[in-house]
Amino acid sequence: MKFITYIISQNLKKAIAYVHDTLKKNPNVDIVEISQNDNRRYCSCEKCCGVWATKRPVDKAGKPIVYTASGTVAKQGRTVAADPSVYPYGTVLVVDGIEYVVEDCGGAIKRNRVDFYFDDHKEALKF
Repeated sequence: MKFITYIISQNLKKAIAYVHDTLKKNPNVDIVEISQNDNRRYCSCEKCCGVWATKRPVDKAGKPIVYTASGTVAKQGRTVAADPSVYPYGTVLVVDGIEYVVEDCGGAIKRNRVDFYFDDHKEALKF
């Protein structure tokens, strides 16, 4: 069983068509929710993550390893942070046709708010 939530930020017609096509192709989808919400973005810097940004382990090249609250390594284009009481870790969220996975959470993330992970702060600001 695969639980998917569809979140739309711009085009309602496009999102509904995408949901319809997905349901026809994938009978294992059990629950589908369509909602609009307050999407934000974050990276691993101290401005976004506070003290957690200063306590990261580093890889062999000296680059910080960004572990999420669920224990995965954060990846731009896949990782989102959400309220785990609303969207449990592992929930697939499809936002404007792109699949993301809830792997992280944060103190300011409440209800259906979703924050998208980016590798760097400048990229996050562009989103």
